[in-house]
Amino acid sequence: MDMYNDTWLEMFGPNARMTLEEARKAVAIDLLVQDTRVLVVEHSADNSLVGFISYAIRYGGVFFIEYEWVEKEYANHGFDDKLFQSVEEGARKAGENATYIRVSHREKRLIEFLKRRGYETINMLELVK
Repeated sequence: MDMYNDTWLEMFGPNARMTLEEARKAVAIDLLVQDTRVLVVEHSADNSLVGFISYAIRYGGVFFIEYEWVEKEYANHGFDDKLFQSVEEGARKAGENATYIRVSHREKRLIEFLKRRGYETINMLELVK
């Protein structure tokens, strides 16, 4: 199972500035360095990974969703909804009324999914040199 390939190509295409392996390492380091929490969905039969969501609580309580992924074969089975719902409920229980996520404009399916969940675009800025 190679969970990054499709998303990586969809987001960055063949002109990506780092290799897939470099991106994997960057994600792993990002998760370790920050106060990041990860919720995992596993298949009950063999404990294989179905999906995960990671989030960090920053600035005294602001919930930032960092990464979310569900294996293709389990897409459209409600796992995405359950993962986001878990983080959103955690934020509400902590007294936060908002959950933030940064999304590339190339991730059309994710943007539509988030809009259906009630997320709104608050700003968009992308620069490169």
